[in-house]
Amino acid sequence: MVNLKEKIEFTKDVKRFAVRDLGIAPNDSFEKADLNLGKIYCFFAAPKKGEITASRDKYNAFYNLSDLRAYSQKIDNTKYDKYSRIVEAVGSAKIPIGTGLLKASKCREVFVILHEEVHIHLIENGVKLDDRIEESIANHFGINGMIEYFQKNHQSLKKAVHYVANMEFKSSLTNRIVKEYNKTCPDTIDPQTRIYTDIRMLEALLEENILRKDNSINKAKIQDDYVYTQKYFHVKKILDGTHLHEYIKMLTDYGKPILTLDNLREAVGKTA
Repeated sequence: MVNLKEKIEFTKDVKRFAVRDLGIAPNDSFEKADLNLGKIYCFFAAPKKGEITASRDKYNAFYNLSDLRAYSQKIDNTKYDKYSRIVEAVGSAKIPIGTGLLKASKCREVFVILHEEVHIHLIENGVKLDDRIEESIANHFGINGMIEYFQKNHQSLKKAVHYVANMEFKSSLTNRIVKEYNKTCPDTIDPQTRIYTDIRMLEALLEENILRKDNSINKAKIQDDYVYTQKYFHVKKILDGTHLHEYIKMLTDYGKPILTLDNLREAVGKTA
């Protein structure tokens, strides 16, 4: 049974930590609870033909299933793979604390709040970034901020470290799958190939069906993940060693769009 009062206070404490210790500008997100805000559905479609790319064509968020289904029906099944997932929050300066966030594990809740706070901070400060780089920065900030939050509150890091390890393994696996897939752009996957094994490992992590019964890939699912993972390890290499508070200030003060990894290096004072 979720103790609503405790969960809301925990959420607000994470938000205070983001502002006080990590350099996030104060905003109105996660300040109030809205128990009518249930599941948030993110929908994604990817072309069936061609390579898997890290793009967000036909990406939308919906707050009820009827709107999601209505939108999905407008997209040609013969040309696009479709995929939808449930998220706890989306980057918005006035997003409330919904039931999805209140039911999440502590690790997941801290990560989601810090991840979304980065998006909000960058948007409100007019920082323009490439989608893939922005998502990777938000992931890096979220997982490192989560560990720092638990450390400062003298809580066990065991679950947090496991969460990070799973997330980074998933990122590595997704990148490997895309690389193998794009070599031939096959319509189906031979069950004996390494890519099939990789996808089964990814499915075990996510508990989602990426392969159909005929072993063909749902490209929309892989492509959605690829946006979050394609640049992650490059961004991690650039940002590691710089405290979260410092690099958030550097990104905010940079004054130019951050569209490439070289832009990011320049923004945080790193060389290639």
